Amino acid sequence: MFSFKIVTDSASDLSNSFLQEQNIGVVPFYVTVDGDNYLKDQIEITSREFYKIQRERKQFFKTSLPSVQDYIDEFSKYADASDILCFCISSKLSGSSQSAENAAKAIMEEHPGRRVIVIDSLNASLGYGLKILEAIKCRDDGKSLDETVKAVSAHRAVTALMVDTLDYLRMGGRIGKASALAGGLLNIKPIIKVVDGSLSPHSKARGRVKGLAALLDILDEGIGGDPAAYTIGVMHADCPEDAETFRDQIEQKYGIPGKVRLADVGLVIGVHVGPAVIAISFVRNNPEIYS
Repeated sequence: MFSFKIVTDSASDLSNSFLQEQNIGVVPFYVTVDGDNYLKDQIEITSREFYKIQRERKQFFKTSLPSVQDYIDEFSKYADASDILCFCISSKLSGSSQSAENAAKAIMEEHPGRRVIVIDSLNASLGYGLKILEAIKCRDDGKSLDETVKAVSAHRAVTALMVDTLDYLRMGGRIGKASALAGGLLNIKPIIKVVDGSLSPHSKARGRVKGLAALLDILDEGIGGDPAAYTIGVMHADCPEDAETFRDQIEQKYGIPGKVRLADVGLVIGVHVGPAVIAISFVRNNPEIYS
């Protein structure tokens, strides 16, 4: 028996098969592709299925965050037997963590002495998926809940993404039509970083090759010539071949074969940025976890 149960919402972009294998509870987001019926993320619709529909229809879809009751239902499965550690996408991008906090209060009232800790990651995708990997290592090494929270809070991951088209940002009301049109004509690829939990413009590149080079520059600057001290992930929105090539480039550049994790950019972020996105996340390894 583990000393605590790890739970996450579905926006961490760790695969369902991996989460099941690691005994991680998942509370899904929802997406509607018809304006009426909402489907559970990764349960009733996969990221690949979503991007296929998104490419075909070229329209803006809507997501819905997990409700308080969704979290209560998930936490209730474990509250009789163990404390719970829950990871959520940034509170500046979604209300998922607030739903989890409200559910945690309800569960702790029903189970006096039980602890449910919710971590607002202030990040997205593998930006907190990598922190869940740290929590798994702590759990498996027998660390307590408090020790794990302290360890995973030591460093925040850096996350940056290259957007392939401005169309979805326009449809979501993030930029104007004229800006999207001009960007498309000039083949502009925006580079966006997660800064203090929000998606923030970082720079612009002309073409995918220069866009990927810009992501590599962010990685270079972040790891400071010490790749072995970091865990690195590459994510993609329905462009696996590009992501694999970019991953191989990173592994070859830094001499870390087989060390870069590959994942899908899930639909929670994909709704806003569209397909063909390439992203990176990296976090400094905590010696208390990886000794």
